[in-house]
Amino acid sequence: MIEGRRQINHKTTNAQHEKLVRIIAKASLLPKLYYCHIRLLASSASDFRIIPGKRLELGQEILKNNQLATIYIRYGLEWQIWYRASKGRFSHCLYDLAAVRVTALFRAMLTTEEQHTVAMALPENFEHVLRKFTDAGSSIPQLTDDEVAYLALLREKEPEGAETLSPAKAWDELLATLANPTEALFIAGGDVRLQIEPQNLLNVYGCRPFPRPEAYTFSSSTATSVSNYGYKRVEFLRQKMIERCLTAGMSAALNNLAKETANSIRNILSLAADCNVILSPSGTDSTLHTAGLATLLYDKPIVSIVVGSDQTGSGVHLAAAGKHFATCTARGAQVVKGARIEGFPKNMEVIPVPMRDEHGRLLDNSCLDRTVQLEVNKAISRGYSVILHVMDQSKLGYRIPSPKVVDQLAQRHGNKLLIVLDACQLRLETKDLKKCLGKGYLVTITGSKFFTGPPFSGAVIVPPSLSKRLCVLRRLLPTGLADYSNIAEWPAGWRCIKTLDQGYNLGVYMRWQAALCEMQRYRNVPKVLRLLALDLFCAKVLDLFNDTPYIELLSESNQPYYSSSANGTELTARRTIFPFFISSCQDGAKILSAEQVDKLYVLLNKDITALILESSSYVKNLASQCCHIGQPVKLTHPSGEETAVLRISVGARLVSECWQSRNISLFLGKVKEEVAQVKVIIQKIGLILKYQDLLQ
Repeated sequence: MIEGRRQINHKTTNAQHEKLVRIIAKASLLPKLYYCHIRLLASSASDFRIIPGKRLELGQEILKNNQLATIYIRYGLEWQIWYRASKGRFSHCLYDLAAVRVTALFRAMLTTEEQHTVAMALPENFEHVLRKFTDAGSSIPQLTDDEVAYLALLREKEPEGAETLSPAKAWDELLATLANPTEALFIAGGDVRLQIEPQNLLNVYGCRPFPRPEAYTFSSSTATSVSNYGYKRVEFLRQKMIERCLTAGMSAALNNLAKETANSIRNILSLAADCNVILSPSGTDSTLHTAGLATLLYDKPIVSIVVGSDQTGSGVHLAAAGKHFATCTARGAQVVKGARIEGFPKNMEVIPVPMRDEHGRLLDNSCLDRTVQLEVNKAISRGYSVILHVMDQSKLGYRIPSPKVVDQLAQRHGNKLLIVLDACQLRLETKDLKKCLGKGYLVTITGSKFFTGPPFSGAVIVPPSLSKRLCVLRRLLPTGLADYSNIAEWPAGWRCIKTLDQGYNLGVYMRWQAALCEMQRYRNVPKVLRLLALDLFCAKVLDLFNDTPYIELLSESNQPYYSSSANGTELTARRTIFPFFISSCQDGAKILSAEQVDKLYVLLNKDITALILESSSYVKNLASQCCHIGQPVKLTHPSGEETAVLRISVGARLVSECWQSRNISLFLGKVKEEVAQVKVIIQKIGLILKYQDLLQ
């Protein structure tokens, strides 16, 4: 979006200016740039020109194709961003390269059909240069003299005496790191789970790396598309980072951003200054980091006991054993999934403690507690050092084992036992988090679950007692961790990080920055209103479930909802994830199979108007509404049938976006609107169930 005064050519019509405004308003991914004028040209209708530091000039003929106009404007805005960031003191060729690379990546975020439309409309020379950057991937292609000359035609002539970066090769690293649109940064520095498919522009979790306000979203137990608010804040930061890197140097600027991000996490959670934060690309990477820390602390063989092993991410078991959990790491290294990571001990084991028996029945709380005690005591008696992974909360909202049992085990075994609290959902109060850190527990968190930052952003919080031990150890982290992490993401001054490289993961920092925006927005809502909104919403959702014959709430009498809250009145004690079964008949006679639930989940999150025969406007509106909820989790129904549950999951954004008006009456009205969205989701499920062929 462009703000500020717009220079108007008197020879153009109001209708043309109105169309330009509509194009800019619709293209929500255009960066905000103050006082960048756009001048419509009455003559030279197909021309485009950049006047450095002042304006863009756009031929009226270009306006006839919305996508084409958006591409030109995106190119021009990026050029001006780099020009302003450097105060125009570098060769304009640098800005040309940055703008064309960003525009190529921006176009890659369009659907296949939209990309084809743009390719057909663009001038041949412009299309050729964009395609060259698209095909080059993460590298910076070398342009011919003719290609350089063509890009120079799109701007005013460069003044004499402009500085060049020295050496010129420094451009490649600078451009590869910073010449990325914000949406590309949100999928950078992660693994294949972040990649989007070209038709619907969704990743495997049903999210986009840019705002998706048209969807009804209650998917925070899995992942959520970035909000408009978070996207704009990070886009502003991206522009500041370009300026910092061009003035202070890229290494210093990125290192400072990594430290600022870690400090912001510590501050927003009100943690002590001597708590250390290790940034990571995901919760699974954080598990790997904790395994790496354990190798520094223990001489004896290490065993990880993963409680709720059937409720964790699919890669956690491998990461806990010091093994590659995917085929490509966050730093782009190609690896063999399941193979031992270099430097981790070969005798590192994992003992899973599932929450359900072989028949799919949830085990009793006391039974789970006894199992955990037995496994920890047995492993330590056999001479192992133990990492105990405690769950708070699982995919379905469970907390296990009980805090009492964890405390007893910690007191009994002391330094032989390393306790890791999996708080990646971050559905707990700050005081409860601090209490666990005070007991010496490592805590893993993400900003992409309850707080609805873009996936993925992980961190390990190291308590002061452990930080003191780790910072003086002369041992080094396993060398293979260099494929996953950089020195900048770890506490400064630790000797153990010398095995890591001096690189940076800008994608992780930017995803965390978006999450931190959401965390701050949530904290800005008065606490009493936060809890009121959660209670009102959750009560209404339960009423809707109870009134719907084809939905059955997962409600188990022995659900382990342990709370470490003293008074049980805060977020930690509240149920904010609502899993439910779906039956294929209105009377609930037949439960859908797991495969059918998977298909229903996909259909919910897309426009299915073309698949529905009914022609009423109500049905068409319902069919077209995209509904993003928590991914299916395979489960056994009480009847014994193998199926899966979907989840309505409450996120922080529900509270913070309702409070934007800062008016209590409007706030409560907005909460009711959110409840109405859940009602639409339930109705769309009912519509899909009417067309059973869609699930076959």
